[in-house]
Amino acid sequence: MATSTEGTPAQAGSANRAPSGVAEPQADTPLAAGSGGGVPAAPTKPPLGAETLEWRLTALERNLERLEATQLDRHSRTMTHLFSCVAILLTGVAVVTALVASSSKTELRTDLHEATAYMETRVDRSLSDMQKKFESLAGEALKKPSVLVFCSSLGPLSGQTFDALPGGILSMGGLLAKNVGDKKTDSISARLLSTVSLTARWGDWEPSHATEPGYPFAYSLASLKPGISPGDSATLDPDFTLQFNSQIPRGSSTGAVVKLKVFYGGEKPTEVTFQVNAPK
Repeated sequence: MATSTEGTPAQAGSANRAPSGVAEPQADTPLAAGSGGGVPAAPTKPPLGAETLEWRLTALERNLERLEATQLDRHSRTMTHLFSCVAILLTGVAVVTALVASSSKTELRTDLHEATAYMETRVDRSLSDMQKKFESLAGEALKKPSVLVFCSSLGPLSGQTFDALPGGILSMGGLLAKNVGDKKTDSISARLLSTVSLTARWGDWEPSHATEPGYPFAYSLASLKPGISPGDSATLDPDFTLQFNSQIPRGSSTGAVVKLKVFYGGEKPTEVTFQVNAPK
């Protein structure tokens, strides 16, 4: 019943067309092996969806390429933004550091200038104080006391010649010592030396050992007198009266020679020498 099974050519072509996307089989189909040459072999179909798979693979590759390009572009942008941020941050840090360094330098210079000025002021003040102290000490070191000895009724004694009254008495009034220097004296002591034996009446005198050549008779003031300030005077004996116990040699060159030495703390004591002649 070959005539009924074949149908029309259009129906045959419609029945034998491959689905969309599947390749149609070849017209000449080989015979199946071992069929005796009379049975045709089953047609070999291409893999289902091969073109679709290829197309999908191609599309996937393109999508992957786009994705990689997009990821690379994102990474590039991210790195660009990151480097930009880092550069801005470093620039800001550099600016802040420069400002801080400049401010620190300015403050350091100001502090150094103030410290230098302060030290210079301290040094100048110290030098000025030291100079004043040195001048004061030097002035004090150069100051010295100087004592002038005189009698209230006869004036200065040094180099004077006096005549004794009858009985070998010489009343000289108060014996005074005046500090004509610029420094206070130490405690005052006195020593009286004579070539003729005598007695210091009504005074605080006492005999002492004679040690100076030419003056066999010596007397000392028994008590010390307080120190004398510059310009002041002190009384050593309120009534300095001498009474010679032996006869005074007569003649201007052979009278009794008396030496008075006053010790006051100076390098040398004050010495006054005067002569007492016999009564006329």
